[in-house]
Amino acid sequence: MPTQFYRRSRNGCVTCRAARIKCDEAHPLCKQCERRGVACGGYKVKLKWVEASDVSPDSQASAKSVVKPRSSLAICPSSKTAKAIQCKKLANSSTALIRNPTTGPRLHSSSDVFIFTHWSKSLPDLVYPNPEEYVSVREPYLAFVWQQDSILLPAVLAAGASHLFGLGVVTQEEVLERKQRALGQMVACVQQQKRLPPTETQNKLPVYVSEEAIAASLALIGLEIMQGSDTCIIRPLIRGTRAQLEERILLLQAMSDGSQLEKPTPMMSVNIKMLAYMDALCCVPCARKPMFDRQFWQSMILPHCSTSAKRYPDIVFGYTTDILPLMGDSGALVEDFFSGGITPESFVLSRYCLLQELNACCRELPEAVQQPYCEGTDSDTVESHRIRTGNACIAAALSFGLATQIFLLHADDGDSSTTWTDQPLKQSLALVEQLSEAVLAVPVDTFASTMMIWPIRTST
Repeated sequence: MPTQFYRRSRNGCVTCRAARIKCDEAHPLCKQCERRGVACGGYKVKLKWVEASDVSPDSQASAKSVVKPRSSLAICPSSKTAKAIQCKKLANSSTALIRNPTTGPRLHSSSDVFIFTHWSKSLPDLVYPNPEEYVSVREPYLAFVWQQDSILLPAVLAAGASHLFGLGVVTQEEVLERKQRALGQMVACVQQQKRLPPTETQNKLPVYVSEEAIAASLALIGLEIMQGSDTCIIRPLIRGTRAQLEERILLLQAMSDGSQLEKPTPMMSVNIKMLAYMDALCCVPCARKPMFDRQFWQSMILPHCSTSAKRYPDIVFGYTTDILPLMGDSGALVEDFFSGGITPESFVLSRYCLLQELNACCRELPEAVQQPYCEGTDSDTVESHRIRTGNACIAAALSFGLATQIFLLHADDGDSSTTWTDQPLKQSLALVEQLSEAVLAVPVDTFASTMMIWPIRTST
C-alpha cells in the first residue's frame, strides 16, 4: 500500500516529490518551494506526439525538422501551465533558442532573454501590493510587448536591467545603454507621428498617446525610481506622461462624433493609478506640489478604483486610495509655507484640517483579520495568504497616514511663528511609536513591503 505522502505528491513538483513533502501544486511554480527558499524544479511534462496540423513547412528547412515555432519567453499563462514549464525547460537547456519567434518578443541576444525572463517573473511581486488582479493586466501587457516594433519592449528591458543592476547582476553601462535605446524609441515614435499626413491620423489615436506608449513611459519612470534618482529627474518624466494622458483624453473626446473609438484595456486604468501613485510619492519628503490635484483624482483616478476597495486592497494603491491625495496636499502646503506663499496662521489652520483628514482615514481602515492557529492544520492555504496580504496592506496604509502626519508636524521645526498656535497638536513622539508598530506589522516577504519606502524613511 503506497504511503500517504506519495499519494499527496503524485502530481506535485519534482523538488517536493524528491523531498517527500506535501506540494501545494501551484502552477507554474509551487509556493512550497518558494517558502523553503529552494528552486522549484517544475512539474513532470507529459510528452505527446506532434500532430500533422502543427507542422509548418519552411522553404529553407526539411519537412521532418520544422514545427510551429513556440516562444520560450512567455510569462506562463495560467491556462497553459504545462506548456509554460516545457518552455522554461527548453530555455534552460543547451538546445538552440529561437531569438525572434513569430509569437513572441523580438529578443536579439542572450542578455535580452535573461533580462526579459527576470522582468516577467519579478514584475508582479515588485510593483503591486495585491498582485491577484495582475491576471487581468498580463494579457494586454504581453500583447503590446510581443507585437513587432514594440515601443514597450525596450522600456521593459531597460527597467529589468535597472533592477538587475541593483542586485549586482548587470553593469551600469548596460542599464544606461538600454535606457538610451528606450528613450530613442519614444522620441522616434513622436517624430514619426508628426511626419504622417493628417488623413492617416484623423480616425485613430497617434501611437505616442497609445496605451503602449504610456506604459513605456511608466516603465522609464520606474527605472529612475529603482535607481534612486532625485525627484528633479523623476518629476519631468511624470509631467511628460501626464501630457501624454491628457492629449489622449482630448483626442478621444474629439473622436466621439461617431468615429471608431479605441476601447481601453484593463492595463490602462492600472497605468493611470500607477502614475498617480508615483506622483504622490514625489511630494514627500522634499515638499512639492502634486501634478495631479484633487479634481484630477476625482475625475480620472477614483473612477478606476473598485467599489470594493474598502474590503479588498487595490492592485496599485492597496488601502491607501484616500491617503495618497492627502499626501499631495501635504506636500503642497509645506512647499507654500517654505516659500512664503502663505502666512504662518494660514499654514497652521490648513495643517490642522489635513491632520484631521489623515487621522480620519487611518481610523476608517479595515480591521486586521485574525487567523486562529489550529495545530495540525495547513495554514498555507489560498485564503490564508489572502488574509496575510490584506493585513499587510492595512498596516502599510496606516504607515502612510502616520508618516504624513509626522511630516506635517515637523514641517515648522525651529519656526517660532507657529509653535505657540498649535502646541496641543505636537504629538509626534506618540505618532512615531505608532508608526514603528505599523511598519513592523508589514512582513518583508509580503507584496505590501514594496510600498514601505516612505514610512520607513520617516520612522528612521
